[in-house]
Order: sequence, then structure tokens, then C-alpha cells
Amino acid sequence: MPRPAAPYPIPLPPCGEPPRPRGELLATLARIDGWGQGAWREVYSCWRLRHARLAIDDLEAGVSRDQDDRVAAFTLAVPGHALGDRAEDDDASCDWVLRQAWATLLPRLEVTATTHRPGAAVQAVNACVFARLPEAPRALVLRLLVRLPMAGMCCDGKALSGLVRRLERFAAGLVAVRPRPGLAAHRLCVARQRRLRAALHAHGLVAFI
Repeated sequence: MPRPAAPYPIPLPPCGEPPRPRGELLATLARIDGWGQGAWREVYSCWRLRHARLAIDDLEAGVSRDQDDRVAAFTLAVPGHALGDRAEDDDASCDWVLRQAWATLLPRLEVTATTHRPGAAVQAVNACVFARLPEAPRALVLRLLVRLPMAGMCCDGKALSGLVRRLERFAAGLVAVRPRPGLAAHRLCVARQRRLRAALHAHGLVAFI
């Protein structure tokens, strides 16, 4: 069954002003390290990282009054040219990126973070999409939910700095122009499945295994 062009409206990271520099983010995290939880408001903004743009947004629904922790939305946008430019491959490419995030990014973080976890089926989800941004006509947008790290009652700015650097390394891998046999095989598998599904009705079939 062909998917709709976009399953839901795609909100992009709000940047009313140009993204702020990476050095300012790292300096802010160093400065608020050890401050109270309210100091996290100083990082809610758009930032220009190496190879990427990062938007950090407060999620009021993520505040636990019992555990006194806070969850933020991290939206990472990177130029998508290295992942191909065929729109028909976008679902497979985004699914592959999410699987890479679960395999190589999230397990290595010192903070608690999550995103959509792909299952057996390849589906279009808003956790990872291709979109148009002012600085990148074709950008890959990856969304994470991050529990902002606390050391007791205090902000752990050092731990969040580590997350920022991990995100930069992950972004660098996505924008690097290089052979990606795993991605090519993933796209081919998805394309074959779609062709098989499209042919079912003509043969009086309803499914294939």
C-alpha cells in the first residue's frame, strides 16, 4: 500500500534568530554545571554544531513532580545530501538512520535518551524525516527525547556536554560522503517489498511471506 506523502504535519525546530554558536552552548553548560534545575532554561534555544543544527526545547509534560527531573526535546538537523536525493528512498533511509541511532548512538550515551525504535516493518514516522530548512534545501531531521542529567539536585552540565559531542560525531557520520552498503541493502529490501505488495492484487493475493 503506498504511503501518504506525509503522515503528519512536520514541525521543525523553531529558530526565530540565527542559531547560536557551539562555543556558547558548551560555555553555558560549563557555567551552569552544579546550578539548580531552573538553570536548564539557558540551553533552550537553537545551536549551530559541527555538521548540524540542534534545537533544544523544554517539554513541560516531561516534568515529574515526584522525581524532580525534566525531559527536553532535542532536534538534530543535518544536510541530507550524503544520504541520497531520491524521495522514494526517504522512508528506508530514515528507518536506517533510526536503527543506526539505536545501534551506535543511544547505547553509548551517559544520559537517558530515546527516540522511535523501528520494528519489523519500515514505516514513515516523525522521529526522523527529510525536510527543507533555510540553510539546507534537503536536511535530515532526527528527534530525541532526553532526560536532562542531574547530579543530585544540581544540573550536570558536563554530562550534557558529552551528549552534545556524541551528537556531533553521529552527525559527522551522516554527512560524510562514503559508500554505505548497509543503507543500499536496506533500500533495496524495502523497494522489493513494495513491488511485491503492489503486485498482490493483480494475482488475487492478499499477502506474501
